Amino acid sequence: MQWLVRGGYNVLPLGEALTRLGSNSLPKKAVALTFDDGYADFALQAYPVLQRLRFPATVYLTTYYVRFNRPIFNLIVPYMLWRCRDNAHAANPRIGWMHEPELASAQGRARAWEAVRDLAESRALSGAAKDDLAGEVAAHLGLDYAAIRGERVLTLMNAEEAAEVSRGGIDIQLHTHRHRTPQDPSLFRQEVQENWRHVREITGREPAHFCYPSGLHTPEMLPVLKQCGIRSATTCELQLCSASTVPLLLPRFLDMQSVPHTTFDSWLAGTGAMLTGLRPG
Repeated sequence: MQWLVRGGYNVLPLGEALTRLGSNSLPKKAVALTFDDGYADFALQAYPVLQRLRFPATVYLTTYYVRFNRPIFNLIVPYMLWRCRDNAHAANPRIGWMHEPELASAQGRARAWEAVRDLAESRALSGAAKDDLAGEVAAHLGLDYAAIRGERVLTLMNAEEAAEVSRGGIDIQLHTHRHRTPQDPSLFRQEVQENWRHVREITGREPAHFCYPSGLHTPEMLPVLKQCGIRSATTCELQLCSASTVPLLLPRFLDMQSVPHTTFDSWLAGTGAMLTGLRPG
């Protein structure tokens, strides 16, 4: 965020940025900030920074784990396996491990996670039951699951936190209810509508912007989004937006811990987008 300040960038709300993009009236160095999922650390760490700098931002919120505010099962179990990668652990059929897991390697951890996931799927476990299973995995690994939950590790904002940041000017928008994009149009519509309803209940506002979970999208999803009154939809495709950009296929630059500052700066300057079009002869 300090990089944006030092560079004199104009940070705009998403809706305004899209309107001005379409009318060719964007200011120089225009940027719109978006955050996916709505993790608790957005409210605890990012939100105070944005408030201090008076930067508008959009959070694409997945609402299932807002309402059921526990660590995300598909993330917390692999995280715990990674934490315990230096230790040996016995087999445990109760958590799906028929043989001693090999946690020292990424492949071994992936197999251990798949065994836990397959067990949960075979039993069609509810969210609460999956959380209980995650607790069993933690206990077997010698971890304090209550402490992990208390630290909000891989946990989304709860409804009160999401409402608070919304009142503080953060734009809460759509990311499906369960972070999934079913191929069946009716199921996809249900995900979007359920997400819309929860965001509306939490914020008191009617969302109109969407982000495809993990960037996954198909052409069949676009008419569904239009029918749901969605104005824009963001992908994970690496490119800058222009007046010719399809609003339901917005590209963006994804910043994360592994991205060097030089790469981040090159995309702010526009040269990053130019270089992605170059290919070796």
